[in-house]
Amino acid sequence: ESDIDHSKTEIPDTETDEVMSRLRRHKYHLFCCFDMGNMIRETDNQVEFEVSIGDYGNSLSLQGNASPSTTQPCNAVYDGTQYHFMPWSSSKPTVILHSQWEDVEYRAES
Repeated sequence: ESDIDHSKTEIPDTETDEVMSRLRRHKYHLFCCFDMGNMIRETDNQVEFEVSIGDYGNSLSLQGNASPSTTQPCNAVYDGTQYHFMPWSSSKPTVILHSQWEDVEYRAES
């Protein structure tokens, strides 16, 4: 038998926050333009599209990285056959997602 202690302890949030504040980070910006939204099944609610990278932009995330990353809600229009489509015509919705990630360039260079 080994004398190594394999028990796990939770790292306090204060220590995690301090480490995270000292990491080198890069800012990234993702620009998305939606060209069309078609073949949507029948829906009684308005439709909106969401863009996310990890927790950034995810409206359901509990991490607090929320930024507006959804298109404006809009009613889908029946196409006359089987599906619905988004009536965007010449005004295409856009979304800009801002995020920050740890600098990992040193890993790629070694």
